[in-house]
Amino acid sequence: MKQIGILFGILFISICLIVTGCGKKVLTAEDFKIKLESYSYKVDMVAGLATKENGLLKALYASPNNKDNIRVWYFMYDTKDSATSAFDIKVKSLEDIKDSASTTTKNDADLITKYTFSNNDSYVTTTRIDNTIITIEAGINNKKNMDSLMSELGY
Repeated sequence: MKQIGILFGILFISICLIVTGCGKKVLTAEDFKIKLESYSYKVDMVAGLATKENGLLKALYASPNNKDNIRVWYFMYDTKDSATSAFDIKVKSLEDIKDSASTTTKNDADLITKYTFSNNDSYVTTTRIDNTIITIEAGINNKKNMDSLMSELGY
């Protein structure tokens, strides 16, 4: 009977970690750079975006070395609240251009929030984990590849 109680305890904790996203690891700027460069992306620091007011600590921009129209951003903020505010601004900017051809999804949890936007031409996926945000923008024809990339990044 004691073993069954322990088994249910382990199962309960595992489910809690999966549902709340506690098992997700925040990607560091260095890890982001290494991962994207391994896929032949050019990665650069973005200067001039960080201010005390917005809480932005680091910003990186990545694009593939080929001619695909793909843009990947990494942002690290001082707090989860700063990242959440920035994430909400990005979502609002996409909601503002939404039309009848657009589709959106939003999954929201305490530590993780994910939003996707697509229309006939464009695809945007943005995910916040704790105090970091990764955003990918691409042509709609790259949607599957960008979802795979976001998944491989752990976002």
